Amino acid sequence: MLVYLIIALAALANIGVTLVIIRSELFERRQKAYQYCVIWLLPFVGAAVVYTFSREPETKGSGIYPAESMLGDDPIVGIGNAANDYFEQGHH
Repeated sequence: MLVYLIIALAALANIGVTLVIIRSELFERRQKAYQYCVIWLLPFVGAAVVYTFSREPETKGSGIYPAESMLGDDPIVGIGNAANDYFEQGHH
């Protein structure tokens, strides 16, 4: 009985991730074919890996990240100031 439950869960996970890939516009046809192979040849693990890499990139203002950031658009906020402080202050 437990074996049937595991097989059913694997099938549901594989079907769900397969539908995500079918609907995705991120990948070309050949990439999708490779992903289907990974999903169905490696139950659970294949579905988890493919799902992780198939998610759409989050955009600014999508609800995942705030539309306005207090840090601005600088990806390395604070690093320049720390480096300047270190070398200009004459630490040790």
